[in-house]
Amino acid sequence: MALAKKGSRSILIDDVQYRWKARSETDGTTHVVVELYDEPQQSIVAFFQSYPFDDPEEKRVITPATVTALVNYALKQRWTPEKKAKQLNLGFLDDIIKE
Repeated sequence: MALAKKGSRSILIDDVQYRWKARSETDGTTHVVVELYDEPQQSIVAFFQSYPFDDPEEKRVITPATVTALVNYALKQRWTPEKKAKQLNLGFLDDIIKE
Protein backbone atom coordinates (compact mmCIF):
# COMPACT_ATOMS: atom_id res chain seq x y z
CA MET A 1 0.00 0.00 0.00
CA ALA A 2 1.44 3.35 -1.05
CA LEU A 3 2.00 6.25 1.31
CA ALA A 4 -0.61 8.97 1.10
CA LYS A 5 0.56 12.14 -0.58
CA LYS A 6 -0.88 14.18 2.26
CA GLY A 7 1.57 14.29 5.15
CA SER A 8 4.44 12.71 3.26
CA ARG A 9 7.53 14.45 1.94
CA SER A 10 9.57 13.92 -1.18
CA ILE A 11 13.33 13.63 -1.47
CA LEU A 12 15.70 13.21 -4.40
CA ILE A 13 18.60 10.82 -3.78
CA ASP A 14 21.02 9.95 -6.59
CA ASP A 15 18.50 11.09 -9.24
CA VAL A 16 15.72 8.90 -7.80
CA GLN A 17 12.61 10.52 -6.28
CA TYR A 18 11.30 8.95 -3.05
CA ARG A 19 8.35 9.68 -0.76
CA TRP A 20 8.81 9.38 3.00
CA LYS A 21 6.92 9.86 6.23
CA ALA A 22 8.00 9.82 9.87
CA ARG A 23 5.59 9.22 12.73
CA SER A 24 6.23 9.36 16.46
CA GLU A 25 4.46 6.74 18.53
CA THR A 26 3.38 6.86 22.14
CA ASP A 27 5.82 4.06 23.02
CA GLY A 28 8.78 6.39 22.44
CA THR A 29 9.67 5.21 18.94
CA THR A 30 9.63 6.97 15.60
CA HIS A 31 8.72 4.98 12.49
CA VAL A 32 10.07 6.08 9.11
CA VAL A 33 8.60 4.69 5.89
CA VAL A 34 10.19 5.30 2.47
CA GLU A 35 9.12 4.25 -1.02
CA LEU A 36 9.54 5.32 -4.63
CA TYR A 37 7.65 8.52 -5.42
CA ASP A 38 6.18 7.28 -8.71
CA GLU A 39 4.89 3.74 -8.95
CA PRO A 40 5.91 2.57 -5.46
CA GLN A 41 6.47 -1.15 -5.11
CA GLN A 42 8.47 -2.27 -2.07
CA SER A 43 8.70 0.16 0.83
CA ILE A 44 11.03 0.14 3.80
CA VAL A 45 10.31 0.85 7.43
CA ALA A 46 12.87 1.69 10.08
CA PHE A 47 12.54 2.54 13.75
CA PHE A 48 14.38 5.03 15.92
CA GLN A 49 14.16 5.86 19.61
CA SER A 50 12.41 9.22 19.92
CA TYR A 51 14.55 10.16 22.94
CA PRO A 52 17.93 8.44 22.44
CA PHE A 53 19.96 11.11 24.18
CA ASP A 54 20.87 11.62 27.84
CA ASP A 55 18.61 14.67 28.02
CA PRO A 56 14.94 13.58 28.03
CA GLU A 57 14.01 16.97 26.59
CA GLU A 58 16.14 16.37 23.48
CA LYS A 59 14.04 14.54 20.91
CA ARG A 60 15.45 12.86 17.80
CA VAL A 61 14.46 14.73 14.64
CA ILE A 62 14.14 12.85 11.37
CA THR A 63 15.69 15.07 8.71
CA PRO A 64 16.31 14.68 4.99
CA ALA A 65 19.88 13.66 5.92
CA THR A 66 18.43 10.86 8.07
CA VAL A 67 16.26 9.68 5.19
CA THR A 68 19.18 9.81 2.75
CA ALA A 69 21.29 7.68 5.12
CA LEU A 70 18.34 5.31 5.57
CA VAL A 71 17.83 4.84 1.82
CA ASN A 72 21.55 4.29 1.23
CA TYR A 73 21.66 1.73 4.05
CA ALA A 74 18.57 -0.07 2.71
CA LEU A 75 20.01 -0.25 -0.79
CA LYS A 76 23.16 -1.84 0.65
CA GLN A 77 20.86 -4.38 2.35
CA ARG A 78 19.56 -5.32 -1.13
CA TRP A 79 16.36 -3.26 -1.02
CA THR A 80 14.85 -3.20 -4.51
CA PRO A 81 12.24 -0.43 -4.38
CA GLU A 82 11.17 -0.97 -8.01
CA LYS A 83 10.20 -4.64 -7.46
CA LYS A 84 6.88 -5.60 -5.95
CA ALA A 85 7.45 -7.23 -2.57
CA LYS A 86 6.26 -6.95 1.00
CA GLN A 87 7.59 -4.10 3.11
CA LEU A 88 11.22 -4.48 4.19
CA ASN A 89 11.52 -4.02 7.95
CA LEU A 90 15.01 -2.77 8.83
CA GLY A 91 14.32 -2.69 12.57
CA PHE A 92 15.89 -0.19 14.97
CA LEU A 93 18.72 1.76 13.35
CA ASP A 94 19.81 4.12 16.13
CA ASP A 95 23.27 2.51 16.26
CA ILE A 96 23.68 2.57 12.47
CA ILE A 97 22.25 5.92 11.41
CA LYS A 98 23.38 8.87 13.51
CA GLU A 99 22.09 11.72 11.27
